[in-house]
Parts: sequence; C-alpha cells; structure tokens
Amino acid sequence: MKVDNFDLFSQVLLFKEDLRPELAGDVFYMVQIMTRTKDTGEKPKHIHTLFVESREYLMSHKDMIVKLCEAFNARAYISVNPSSYKKCVLGAFSELAGMAENERYRGILSLPETMAGAYTSPIGKEHKKWVVDLDDLRTEDELQPFIDFIMNEYNESKRETSGEIIVVPTVSGSHLLVTPFDKRRFKDRWPNILIHENSPSILYYGG
Repeated sequence: MKVDNFDLFSQVLLFKEDLRPELAGDVFYMVQIMTRTKDTGEKPKHIHTLFVESREYLMSHKDMIVKLCEAFNARAYISVNPSSYKKCVLGAFSELAGMAENERYRGILSLPETMAGAYTSPIGKEHKKWVVDLDDLRTEDELQPFIDFIMNEYNESKRETSGEIIVVPTVSGSHLLVTPFDKRRFKDRWPNILIHENSPSILYYGG
C-alpha cells in the first residue's frame, strides 16, 4: 500500500517557524530512509538520513526522498518529536568518551542518528507526541473506540490544554499521534496495543 504523509506532517509538526525565538534555532526532525525485511526479503539497510528544521526544507526534499524510497523499495520515517541540537552536542561528549574507552570507534559513523533519536527538544509536554500503533485498523469505525477512550482520559485528567489526536495512515494500519496520557487503563483494555513514547512514524512508502 502506498503511503504519502508529507502534507500531513508538514501541517501537524512544529517547525522552527512555529516556535519561540529561544527554541527555534535548536529544533530539528530526523528523516530516515531504510529498507524493511518484510518489503525486500533481505536484511534491513539504512539508505539515507536527513535533518529537517523547516516545512520548506521538508517539502523541497520530497522528490529526493520519494526517488530513494522507490529505487530501493524503502520506507521513509520521520520523528514526531523534535530533537535538540544542544542536547545532542552535550550527549555526544559522553558517547564519544564511551566509544574511546571501549574502543568502539566505528560508532562514530552512526553518532548523529544516535544522538538525534535520544535527545528531544524541551518544547513542552503539551506538544510531545506518543505513537499508538494500530495494525490492520484503518476505517473511522475501527479507530473511533481508541480515539474516544483516549479523549476520555484527557477529560478526566483535567489537563490545562486539551489533548490532541492525529490519525496517520501507515502501510499496515494506522498510527495515532497523541498527547501523553495515563495509559494504565488503556493497557488494561488493550494489552497488545503498543504505545511508543519516542518513536517515528511513516512519511512515505511507494508500495
């Protein structure tokens, strides 16, 4: 199944143009293009990584991302929580020291991706997003019970800001991008549904 979520993510993610000046220069999203065994029948392969600060940059690189995905039968994933340049740099000092101590020198090759995945920007809890992974569920009727349950959790928590739920089409179902909530009752009801607290979502797949 083809998935093209460029327009969706350009609308729902907070880029530097949306943030206060003191945060605007410190945020970026990571886009990773990689193959999956379920698509190729081969060992997963990393194709390319981009670091995205603005909508203009994301959309101006769409053609390149699409061409790489189609050439390698790969998927493009985008982080749904922005990373922090400052946190990545400070974290890199500790990571580099560990590499040197343990003689893991080849780790330098993946250091930018490792840091970007580990250190998110402090943009505020009201903007942080979790990913609820709903395989094989796509229609409004299928998704509505989950949306209603999470919205009820928002209401009962008496949040200062209203919770947000964004439906993202995926290759095998849907992701719900949600504002963090108390997930204990959710897991009691749906113990096999995964909720990722710091996970990417799919940006593009050619099918």
